[in-house]
Amino acid sequence: MKRKQTSVSYAPSTVKKALSILPILAAEKGGLGMMDLAKKIGLNRSTVYRLVSALLESGFVRQNPATQKYSLGLKIVELAGHMLSEMEVREVARLHLQKLTQLTNETTHLGILNKDGALGYEVIYIDKIDGHEAIGLLTSVGKTFPAYVTAMGKALMAYLSEEELDEALDRQKFEARTKNTITDKQAFRDHLKVVRSLGYAIDNEENRLNARCIGAPVFDVAGKAVAAVSISGPVFRMTSKRLNTLSKPLKATTLEISRDLGYQPGASTRGTAP
Repeated sequence: MKRKQTSVSYAPSTVKKALSILPILAAEKGGLGMMDLAKKIGLNRSTVYRLVSALLESGFVRQNPATQKYSLGLKIVELAGHMLSEMEVREVARLHLQKLTQLTNETTHLGILNKDGALGYEVIYIDKIDGHEAIGLLTSVGKTFPAYVTAMGKALMAYLSEEELDEALDRQKFEARTKNTITDKQAFRDHLKVVRSLGYAIDNEENRLNARCIGAPVFDVAGKAVAAVSISGPVFRMTSKRLNTLSKPLKATTLEISRDLGYQPGASTRGTAP
């Protein structure tokens, strides 16, 4: 018996049609009504209505209740903000990372939090500067690791709001990557409280044996942790005493980057900087 074709095969063309609506609305300052939009895009009204309805539901398009006209939604601003923030923080942080690497002779990283990882929250490495005595750390720009096993990931998760943290822990698949990995949800939550009180996090061979990292968050103008910086090296150099010593230039560096992003230390709430 011939299997009935599903609508999935039409998804690419449907998505393409829906996306074609966005630049049309971007060019219209006052928005467009349904009929005008259908004429502009060259599709019948019922098709455009279904496409616009999907874009409305997802926040990419909004409708003015008074005029009934459609324009770009705030979701566009949100996504653009994430992209610009990522680009800006990398550009701003680059010189500071170079100075930190020269000061410590260890490898430094810049990372951001990805909330949509396959196994839960992940850290994406967006910059890396090798130290003079660098050893293979299995890290590279674009590489991702589960947030709960990295210093940068823990530094960022410590500054999530209570609601965001609850969601993150519910979605996180805790798996032991080494004998030191924290795999208990409550133990990890308690660990993040310590991270927040210190202002930095340590990966004590939790992601990979024989390597330790220390990481601290970077804050934007709104006081939100948008990135993190880490210093990484082999365990024979990254002793407990040295990690404590490195915490000072690390936190000074992340504060400088934060200030360059417009951050001003002030009042604290759970989802923002102290």
